[in-house]
Amino acid sequence: MQDYNNVIDISYKRISLINRCNKYNNISKICREYWVARWYYYRWKDRFDWTQKSLRNKSRWPRISHRRTSKEIEDMILKIRDETNYWSPRIKNELELRWIFVWKKAISNILKRNSRTKVYHKRRYRSKSKHYAPYPWYEVQVDIMEVWTRRNRDWFKNTKTHYYQYTAIDTHTKLRFLEIYEDFSIYNSIDFLNKVIDFLPFKINTITTDNWIIFTHVLWNWRLKWNTLKTKIHPFTKLCMDNNIVHRLIIPWAPRMNCFVERSHRTDREEFYWMYPNVEISIMKTLVKKWQDIYNTLRPHSSLEWYKTPLQYFLDLNFTTNAS
Repeated sequence: MQDYNNVIDISYKRISLINRCNKYNNISKICREYWVARWYYYRWKDRFDWTQKSLRNKSRWPRISHRRTSKEIEDMILKIRDETNYWSPRIKNELELRWIFVWKKAISNILKRNSRTKVYHKRRYRSKSKHYAPYPWYEVQVDIMEVWTRRNRDWFKNTKTHYYQYTAIDTHTKLRFLEIYEDFSIYNSIDFLNKVIDFLPFKINTITTDNWIIFTHVLWNWRLKWNTLKTKIHPFTKLCMDNNIVHRLIIPWAPRMNCFVERSHRTDREEFYWMYPNVEISIMKTLVKKWQDIYNTLRPHSSLEWYKTPLQYFLDLNFTTNAS
């Protein structure tokens, strides 16, 4: 408040200087009384337009900063945003791979200035639980995601087609395996688990799934006969037992315990599926495999050291493991 009062006092002193000089024709004498030079009087007299605001000091900050990001880099940032749907930390990493260094806050301001921001709904606070994954083969999380797509030839009928993506992710290295199926079933779950065991470069210790019927019979006892409950084992669990894998189930209605695979599904929706809204399942199977290779070998991961890729992070661990 003190600085504002000083500005007001200076403007009043300048008004009084101009008024006295206009009243008395001896400008040199009046300027000596105010301890100012004659050019000071003529300067503010030319600027004075009979308002107090005209006698205040104007800002000396440049209208366009010389430190502002160049137009070429701004266009590159917006292009990366439109093609990949990345946010400022990921875009910063993409630019560093091209030897272009821009602050994360500057990238965020560029996206906001060009209306490229994300809108999230406010969520209630939940206590964060820490997940223990000391080595790569400790835990693999498995889940399915329903993918909806609209076919071009049926757009006038307002009909939708959908298929299911099976996902397996290692909680330590973030290596993922994806597969597309037309429907979800116990047979597809067993087929997917066999492919996961063959794909991962290490022997799996634990597999974590939810309590859906394609993975377990625990929450579906009322659908089964009571006489066979004690002896019947789910085929998915039996396959895990045959391969010396522990099948762990999460708490019912608690997807946060399967957080790694759930978060990877969000990445699929934001960075992959939004680019292919009208694709047949036969073509999508090929595209998903390409996206899997990009995720494992090319896409940097923010939770790994210095934005490493999952495969690069696994190779840097130098673990001596038995192939599955």
